Amino acid sequence: MSLIKIDPVEGIQRGEFYTIFEPQIHLSTGEVTGFEALARWHSPEYGNISPARFIPMLEESGQTYLLTRLVLAQTLDARDQLYQHGFTGQLSINISPQDLEDSHFARDVAIALEKSACLSLGLTFEVTESASIDDMVPKANLTELFRMGIKLSIDDFWTGFSTLDRAKLNVFSEVKIDHSIVSHALDDRVSLAGVSSIIHLAHNLGWDCVVEGIESLHMQNMMVNLGAQRAQGYLYSRGIDRSQLLDWYQSNRFLGAAPHDALPSFKSEYFTHDERLFLAQKHNPVWVWDFDDRTISWANNAALAFWEVSSLTELQARDFEDMSNDVRIRLQSMRLRFDSGEREVNTSWTFYPNGNPKHAFCVMSYRKDRGSQHDLMINECFEGFTQLKSQDRFIDPSINIPVPFLKATTHGDIIQLNRHAHLLLAENDIGSLADLLQRGLVLPDEDSAPATCYGQIKLIYQGQEKSFAVACDLTRIASINGRGYAVVFTPINNETGDGRG
Repeated sequence: MSLIKIDPVEGIQRGEFYTIFEPQIHLSTGEVTGFEALARWHSPEYGNISPARFIPMLEESGQTYLLTRLVLAQTLDARDQLYQHGFTGQLSINISPQDLEDSHFARDVAIALEKSACLSLGLTFEVTESASIDDMVPKANLTELFRMGIKLSIDDFWTGFSTLDRAKLNVFSEVKIDHSIVSHALDDRVSLAGVSSIIHLAHNLGWDCVVEGIESLHMQNMMVNLGAQRAQGYLYSRGIDRSQLLDWYQSNRFLGAAPHDALPSFKSEYFTHDERLFLAQKHNPVWVWDFDDRTISWANNAALAFWEVSSLTELQARDFEDMSNDVRIRLQSMRLRFDSGEREVNTSWTFYPNGNPKHAFCVMSYRKDRGSQHDLMINECFEGFTQLKSQDRFIDPSINIPVPFLKATTHGDIIQLNRHAHLLLAENDIGSLADLLQRGLVLPDEDSAPATCYGQIKLIYQGQEKSFAVACDLTRIASINGRGYAVVFTPINNETGDGRG
């Protein structure tokens, strides 16, 4: 598209721009507490055009105010409609440095608010840290917006100009932690420490803090453990069109979603459709234990196979009253740990689906069903573990992800892995991690890598090549010269196929 001449100003004038809304979630209750408005451009001629392309063009031409005006008007309409149906949270929009440098900006916002039923109620303006606010005009605009009752948020916190100087203006009351920092928190101790520091700084200042870029349950649980209270990201939704926003909110105000035909039915008022879809498509067993009903209330297909049943109905009908005393005590212990404030527990379990033992490493996460008020436990299992603990120098202790995890280059060379990946591979008679580092994961082409792919781990052991199929959840990472993947993987029960069987 580099040779295509496009003009975002003309696109705005032709009505090709529209607004989507990404929900913000309260992590303790699951309640939808806000939405961020995001501009999108769909050209009838060229299709979807990335904001990374059209925003710099508007900034270069000095006409970002056209986009701000459009997004503000559509956000106010959405806000008014939501407030008429019981919503009491915030709707936020991004304002550019050029907006703040316009001496008439605050006045123009006030005129737009006068045409709205709710004035400034529930409205947040996000100011990127890259925006300089040292001059008189930006400071005057921010002060006037604050006086109007508009909540002001520092976006991309800690990535731009002096953060503490902004705090001293006494007009901001929220920070947003950028996904570029959050995405590295899983495997980079500096990023993890940075996220933790920002959360605690916001708490000490009495500010709200929103964590961006939550794309997995593991990331969500890590943020909860760090003390985060609000979050947004693809785990919850990739963005809702303005025309569908009210219907989405009424169905998902506590992360609830109507049952989907392609998924096992689950009547919780906590889980979103996107989250259930994410769990349902996993290749390892995932199920939900209801502490109050003492039964499994939901399970994905891998869990049905693990429990050796043909349907969720059959599994839900299973009588768990005959469980051993050891299991009863462990379940009681789990509930007590959740009651005491823990939100994730990682441990090994032995299950007896039909009398035969199955050993698994389990990642157990707490949830509250807002409808029934029952305490729930998401149990994500990974089979084939032993209790080996290696002190091998190749294992990076900073990687605390409680599932098999490794880093691989786009050429398939494994350069880092955690101890859980070592335990998994130990089940396949791998003698040492030095052997493992000789061969890598066969990855798809870097430009076409899906979120989940199938491949094979190839290893050399005692001079012989071994391989087994795996299903991999891939996340592109930038720390390997921009050409690498973080991989969470589980083995598939065939040793020679492509993993799809």
